[in-house]
Amino acid sequence: KVAESTVEIQRNGKLVQVDQRQVNERIAGLQSQINSLETQLKKRERVISELQAEMSASDEKRYGKDKVIAILAVSAFLIFLYAVLLQLRLSKAPAKGKKKTR
Repeated sequence: KVAESTVEIQRNGKLVQVDQRQVNERIAGLQSQINSLETQLKKRERVISELQAEMSASDEKRYGKDKVIAILAVSAFLIFLYAVLLQLRLSKAPAKGKKKTR
């Protein structure tokens, strides 16, 4: 009985050691997965921040172009109004050229 109990204790000790190794291997595997996922997350965050910076830069360019277009449109409208006013003045002015020919 003593020999059987000794053998069983040794088996249980070996099983405990095997279980501890497996648990430690699983923990190590999970830690490596966590590390790789953290690395991927950092890369994604970096890419996201770069894309956000590009997006804000392109928005600034677009708004700058929109401002220029708006200024040019207002300028063109003012020039058009000026041309219309000049045409009205010309049509209201007395014809000096006709009087000279008489």
